[in-house]
Amino acid sequence: MKKTLTLCSITALVILLLVQTSGNDAHSNNAGAPAGRTGSPTDGVTCATSNCHAGNASVSPTQIISSNVPVTGYIVGQTYTITAACAQTGINKYGFQISPQASNGALVGQLIITNVTTTKIVSTKYVTHTASGTAGTGGKTWSFNWVAPVAGTGNVTFYGAFNFANNSGTSSGDIIRTNTLVISEDQTTAGIAPVNGDKLAAILYPNPIQSDATLRINLESQEMVIAKILSLNGQLIAEPMEFFGTPGINEFAFQVPSNLTTGTYKLMVTAGNAASVKTFFKK
Repeated sequence: MKKTLTLCSITALVILLLVQTSGNDAHSNNAGAPAGRTGSPTDGVTCATSNCHAGNASVSPTQIISSNVPVTGYIVGQTYTITAACAQTGINKYGFQISPQASNGALVGQLIITNVTTTKIVSTKYVTHTASGTAGTGGKTWSFNWVAPVAGTGNVTFYGAFNFANNSGTSSGDIIRTNTLVISEDQTTAGIAPVNGDKLAAILYPNPIQSDATLRINLESQEMVIAKILSLNGQLIAEPMEFFGTPGINEFAFQVPSNLTTGTYKLMVTAGNAASVKTFFKK
């Protein structure tokens, strides 16, 4: 009789463990969506997929993703706040994932978490909720910071998928919606001020700059090249730097002054009667 009871007890324990394990797998996304669930062209899927949430994703009828980027567009290297706000009567649990992606799926710009309690980054390029960041009566808002990419990037699209959960403890009955936000680049500081057709075709890289960079220009003849660092409103920030260039492509070692504080600046390059202006960000 004792052996029978022991066997039954072991069997019950195994069943209980299997049930608990299965339940944990089914609800693992409570602590954040796995990477690649934004519904972007390269991700291809949202959380409305098998072994995640039943049903199909639909485009949100209202705008969920917003930012404090001005209507004129983002400026290279500047930090902006991206906000996701979900709202629906009768819903008290929400989830999300957002990623700014290029057409090839690469991360555009830099993501910075501002609230580690409710948000986190997964696989470098996705921001999602944490286990503590899902509750909200009738609505939920998350935010994070985004550092704008290098000049010439152009429009940036933020892709997002959002879960309006019924909090039933199962994967069924939830509503998955997608939403995008397109942010343009500020063309007044996009990097090149076309002077004389920008014959120099100046390129400054890497950008943002920590301390050292490379200045590449194209010269039609031997010229003395003069580079000046200016503020965004045109004030001289650093003493002019001079380089002697020869016809063709020239590359010069460009060192940012050690006393230059973090921020966005312009680099004006002149050679003979040609000039080019580039915008860069000092880390």
